[in-house]
Amino acid sequence: MKTLSIREFIADDFTWLQAWYQDPLLNEELGPLDQAWLDHVLTDKGGKQYCIFAGSEPIAVIGTVWAKHPQAANTLSDIAVNPMFRGQGLGASALNLMLDHTGLAHWVAYVCQDNLRAQHFFTKNGWQSEEPSASDGMLVYLYQSDNG
Repeated sequence: MKTLSIREFIADDFTWLQAWYQDPLLNEELGPLDQAWLDHVLTDKGGKQYCIFAGSEPIAVIGTVWAKHPQAANTLSDIAVNPMFRGQGLGASALNLMLDHTGLAHWVAYVCQDNLRAQHFFTKNGWQSEEPSASDGMLVYLYQSDNG
C-alpha cells in the first residue's frame, strides 16, 4: 500500500464518497449521506472532515468536532472506510494519521451499543471504554495521546 496522505474534504469528494454509501453496511452504520450533510460539512466551523488517501485512491473519511474548551475532548464523529479496503487495517492507519495531523491529545467517540464492529475497532486501537452516556445510551470511548 502506498504512503497515506491527508487533506480536508472538498465538494468534489462528494461524488466518490456517495458511491461508498451504496454499500449497505456503511450506509446502515453512518448513512444517509445527502445534500444536507454536504452543505453542513462545507460550512461548519466547529469541526472538519478529513480525507485520507493512499496515492490518489481515497481510503477513508474522518469527521471531527472541535472541543469548545481547552480541557475538553475533541469528538471523532465518524470514520468511513472505502468498502473495497474494509478489514485491511487501513481504518486504524487513517485514524492514526488524522490524530497525528491535528496534534490534539484528547478525543471522544460515541458508538451505538449494537455496533460491535466499531466497539472492536476502538478497543483494538487503544481507546478506553466508559459507561454509556446517560442521555442517549451511546457507548463512550476516550483516547488521550502521549502528547497530552
